[in-house]
Amino acid sequence: MTNTRPKISVLMPVYNCEKFLEKAIDSILNQTLDNFEYIIINDGSTDNTLNIIKSYKDSRIKLINNPQNLGISHSLNKGMLCARGVYLARQDSDDISDEDRFKFQLEYLINNNVDLVDTSIIYIDEDDKFIRDYAKRVYNPEETLSHLFFYEINHETIMCKRSLIEKNKIQYYDRPAEDYCLFTRLAKKGMKSGHIEKPLVKVRERKDSLCGSNWANIKKDVDLMRIGLLGDFGLKPSEYEKKIHIALIDQDLSILSKYKFDDVLRWSNKIVDSNSLYKTYSVNYIKNQLYIRIIRLIKHIKRKTFFNLLGLKKSAKKYDKNISFKDLFYLYRY
Repeated sequence: MTNTRPKISVLMPVYNCEKFLEKAIDSILNQTLDNFEYIIINDGSTDNTLNIIKSYKDSRIKLINNPQNLGISHSLNKGMLCARGVYLARQDSDDISDEDRFKFQLEYLINNNVDLVDTSIIYIDEDDKFIRDYAKRVYNPEETLSHLFFYEINHETIMCKRSLIEKNKIQYYDRPAEDYCLFTRLAKKGMKSGHIEKPLVKVRERKDSLCGSNWANIKKDVDLMRIGLLGDFGLKPSEYEKKIHIALIDQDLSILSKYKFDDVLRWSNKIVDSNSLYKTYSVNYIKNQLYIRIIRLIKHIKRKTFFNLLGLKKSAKKYDKNISFKDLFYLYRY
């Protein structure tokens, strides 16, 4: 490790995570790319967390000790203010990073000329046992804002240019879905993001985690911001349309099928028509994502395969881009 400016500043807020903390720390310290500083923010922990952090004698670790619990947003902001690296990376205190994570992410950022990159993840339980994996669809970096209209970024895996944060003078807001809020604001400032399909972080699911216990509030906050994004389209949805919109974005077919199909189709068409007018987002991306959801809804409602009727393949990811919402209406009536 040299004394030059670190390439990466790793931010890890911690609150009462003594059981899993060592594995999280070790996974960062054992990275094959070792030119980084590791900023650990102890957010007023009342267990043995602080002693565990202090037991490490690695010079790359920089400890910030909050005398009382301030919350994740305040802790991340304090960490960013202390960061000296060219790039910022996130790590949660109970997760485990692949030893090549930083190497792959840095290469991706440089080779693809993007501002931020996340990775696919593997969910594990409290005993490190596999639960499921989660891989997102790769998208065009130019369509980052459009992607965030439908999906989230895996915040616990990100690496980004520190200049992206500093030049836009953006910090984390103190709200349940602080990450989604940050990413959408950055995307509106022109942020280009990418995704590595290889899972490079194991994300731990546990009952007593702050995220787990606060999931309902996080989901509510994300939904609120998703409704807010419709303002970019010049749309002011009714309460009924808001419910349809959230179910449509979430691809929650069981809920979506309870609404009148005509209303779902009408709302989808309203989004596409408004986006074509305002052109804030990628028209094709928005339209394609809505097509996928409508086709899946039809298949769910009718309980039979409609893809052959449309000349489509069985995967909803591949479809005829010339099909209109009117065609989908007739398909539903078939």
